[in-house]
Amino acid sequence: MSPLASVLLPQRARRFEHRIGVGSEALGPILEDWAANGDADLLIAVAQKASQAEQWAADIAFFRQHAQRESGTPLEIIHFPEDHETSDDIAARFESGSDRIAALDAIGEISPQGRRLLIATPFALAQPTPDPKALAQRKLSLASGSSYPFESLIDDLEALDYDHEGLCEAPGQFAKRGGLIDVYPIAADKPYRIDFFGDEIESIKELDPVTQRSGPAVESIAIDASPRLEIAASPNGILDYLPDSIDWAIVEPDDLLSAIDTNDSTNDERAVGRFW
Repeated sequence: MSPLASVLLPQRARRFEHRIGVGSEALGPILEDWAANGDADLLIAVAQKASQAEQWAADIAFFRQHAQRESGTPLEIIHFPEDHETSDDIAARFESGSDRIAALDAIGEISPQGRRLLIATPFALAQPTPDPKALAQRKLSLASGSSYPFESLIDDLEALDYDHEGLCEAPGQFAKRGGLIDVYPIAADKPYRIDFFGDEIESIKELDPVTQRSGPAVESIAIDASPRLEIAASPNGILDYLPDSIDWAIVEPDDLLSAIDTNDSTNDERAVGRFW
């Protein structure tokens, strides 16, 4: 086992190292085949650079779609991005924070009928994450037919640091229209329209952010807190979200370890020092 694998993997994980000596263009089908044949609750592929992680996620999704397999076991591909917490770009900070929360949600919703593949860089894995319990306490769960006072939902969305707008067009926004509340959860890929009858949720429907027209009905939705909201950090970072059974793919571990050792942005004051 390489030096990187020995310091990266927690003892409770299933240790797995996949040394790949091929060009980056061939990694997609190789990693897709590895993920398809894995038997752990969660698989984690570690890339050296953020651009590699993004490319792997796209490539694996492509080859997964076109692979002809006898087994129909679902595979959810989760890209866990680096947090742009120090960026001057407010939109980039919000987007990366939202995407990280969405990935953490996906990890926690592992189903025995499916499998998850998490793709990330060492730095993304080492960055601080919200405490799981604190994050869960700030999540709203809404179901069609349930009771939820109309004004209370508005207050709760504001408490989650959602922006009250005239139109709900982007993640982290909500809008009020008569007996309707439109909301775009930060971890969702579309907004939703919540129709009230008094203090009862009569229906929840998908919402087209462009036309502002209602779409198909859904039974329930979950609304995570905005990444701008201050939430206590998890003492063990992402390790507090990981299941007991994990398969790891460490691609070119020696190069990866060398990059960590020469990265000036990683020091003992950051979570990456504690993680490694």
